[in-house]
Parts: sequence; structure tokens; C-alpha cells
Amino acid sequence: NEFILLLSASSRGAHNHVRFLETLKQRHIDAQIVLLCGKSQIAEREISAWAKANPKARVRLLPHNTNVGKLMRSVSAIVARPGTGTTSEAIVSGCPLLLNCLGGIMPQEHITVKFCRKHGIAQLIRSPDELAQVVAQWRERPELPAAIRQAMKVACPPLHPRDIVRAIAALHIRADSIAATRIPVIEAARAAQQAVLPVPEKTLPQPVPAAGSMP
Repeated sequence: NEFILLLSASSRGAHNHVRFLETLKQRHIDAQIVLLCGKSQIAEREISAWAKANPKARVRLLPHNTNVGKLMRSVSAIVARPGTGTTSEAIVSGCPLLLNCLGGIMPQEHITVKFCRKHGIAQLIRSPDELAQVVAQWRERPELPAAIRQAMKVACPPLHPRDIVRAIAALHIRADSIAATRIPVIEAARAAQQAVLPVPEKTLPQPVPAAGSMP
């Protein structure tokens, strides 16, 4: 089976595609490369220019409205930043993850990296050379990405995404119900508190003088 590598970018087109492509070419890694550039026309022109300058490279640029879920199910692996959205979709699709950590891991990405490490469902890529090494290794030993796919099945939630959404909606309805019942209780507690508060002195009734007493 041919090894097909998906290079993903952010929705705004942030990517390391050219650095990866150059290194794969220099290391003579023969693989089909498909690329996404988000909605960035600048990134698309950059990749198109590279492909034109390297006609022997087997690269294909896909439009931003590509069905990513379907695409993940038809490629050998995906290179992407460790964002929760792409990572979750890769897990559900059973697409082995190569987490693009060039430049370091951003604070919001740490939770995803931690989850992937815990379940053994991804490999971190810290340099273009490391990507070339992993791709070469995975091409020679297909049992390595297969093991990641198996780990993804274990890590994947047993429920259908529709069921998860329904469960979240039920929690929201329950929270609203609890809030609605708490409001009268809080108001009653405040009323009781007001009933036992001491009356200010200026509102206390003045004593009535006894009969026959001196003014």
C-alpha cells in the first residue's frame, strides 16, 4: 500500500509545509503528499510555486472546503498542530497523528499533547528531519502506524458524537432546572433574614409617660 501523508495547516494558513517538503525531497522520501492550506491564498500560492519548481515531487494541494474527515480516513498519517479539533477528528477517523511541534508547544496545546502521550496515539515532530525519519520508518514498518490506529480505537469515546451532544444538552437543561428551583429558596432565605434583623433605633416607638408623671 502506498504511503500517503497529509500536511495540515491552521484555518488561517499557518504551516511548515515548505520546510517539510524540502526535507522529504532531500532525504529522498518517496511518498504521496497531500496538503491543506486553510483559507490562506498566500499559503496556496506558496505551495503551488514550490510544486511548480519541483515537478517530480508527488504533491497535491487540496481546497479548503475538502471533507477533512473523509480525507483522514483515506491517508496513512496526518501532520498537524496539536489542536483539540484536529486531534479529535483524527482519533475518530483512526488517522495516525504526527504532531507538528516545530517552534514549541503552545499553552493551549499542552492538554492535547498530554492526552496523546497518555494513550500512545501520536508521535511528536520537533524538526523536519524527524518527520523524514518517522515517515521512512513507518513506510518500512507499517505495524507502527497500525499500533497507533489500534490505540485510537481504545481512546475513542464509546458513544456516537450525537450521543455526547445529547448528554451535554441534558446537563444544560438540568443546570437550568436546578437554577430555577434555587431562586425561590434564595429569595425565601433573604426574606427570613430580613424578618430577624434588628430594627434601627430611629424607628423604635417612643415610650408613653405613665399617668400623673411629671413632664
